[in-house]
Amino acid sequence: MHAADDPRYGRFALRTDCPACGSHLPVNGPARAVDCADCGETVEVPDQLVVALLDAFEEAWPDAERAGSSTVGDITWRWTASPVEPTETSEATPVYDAPDWLRRAIGSAAAVLGGDPDQRRPPGGDRPVALTCPSCGAGLAITSERARVTPCDHCGSQVHVPDAVWRVLHPAHKVLPWFVRFNGESRKTRAARLRREAQDRESRSAREREEQRRAEALRAEGERAEREQRARQARRRRLWITLPLVAAVWSGALLAAGLTAMFGVWLALGPNAARLAGLKPFESLLVGNGVALVAIGVLVPTWILGIGTARFYGGYPLLAVVAWAIVMAVLCAIPFAGLVFALIFALLFLRGREPTVSKDERIPVLASAPLALVYATITAIAHLAYVGIDF
Repeated sequence: MHAADDPRYGRFALRTDCPACGSHLPVNGPARAVDCADCGETVEVPDQLVVALLDAFEEAWPDAERAGSSTVGDITWRWTASPVEPTETSEATPVYDAPDWLRRAIGSAAAVLGGDPDQRRPPGGDRPVALTCPSCGAGLAITSERARVTPCDHCGSQVHVPDAVWRVLHPAHKVLPWFVRFNGESRKTRAARLRREAQDRESRSAREREEQRRAEALRAEGERAEREQRARQARRRRLWITLPLVAAVWSGALLAAGLTAMFGVWLALGPNAARLAGLKPFESLLVGNGVALVAIGVLVPTWILGIGTARFYGGYPLLAVVAWAIVMAVLCAIPFAGLVFALIFALLFLRGREPTVSKDERIPVLASAPLALVYATITAIAHLAYVGIDF
């Protein structure tokens, strides 16, 4: 399928004046040289002149109506170009391929129509014209090969060929219209097509990038959902293990808190505790200290089990959590300041966030609440011990 400008035609005219005699000298086609009909001078036609003429025509198509002049060396060339298709042709109209040198320079130049394919041949033919030598009267056979001033074959005198005879042998060159057929896309059509193709490629690339981005987003979303699903399944599996551990932690925390409360009541009663219990002072001291030791004995494993249970459900490393838990226990045991730390830790545990390794994972309150009780008990035992020592 051909484009609207394939093929396309251009009509050209190129002419100059003979540098030897000044006569009008048309160039009727992409020739490299023409002969002057008046003086026989051979005038070279620069290749770059014809190439530039056709190149400018192709560059400006379809608005290629142009006229101008160019000077190459000492010769001025006048030219015209029009985007016109030949309408009147006959069998006598010469049609021939564009010269190789022209097609190498202008790849789309395919053929030449009209003009004169061979502007170097003698246009008058080879039939001689008879003249008489004015010096010796001998007959002369004048052909187109003779110069305008030619020697007599008999006496050697220089004979000037009359204008009438010269015109018969060398008729004046006529300006003949000549056309060039260009095949393929015009440059503007090709440039527009290349722009469209570049835009199409860019659009296609943008669509592919967008599709790739969406695919990556969907894949990332799927991976995230899969990770969350696995995490939920892991939590559910851990929950079945955590429930009995939480029950044990609650039991130990409540028992340790109850024993600590009994120890606090014993300290508060002082010497009256033995009388009220019907015990001797020595026995009362043993009972009070025994309650404190039992409370501590229950509290320590409950504390460790509570830490392990909460962090097991949260999925964090136990070793690092234990290290932080020890620091928290020491802070809670500090006289008076430990009360503040215990209150802070208890509030955090009641909110389901254990202040150990990470705060990104919320621990179920069911697992973290007994730890609040454990740290409160640690603080209570420590401060009751201080009071008991002072007491």
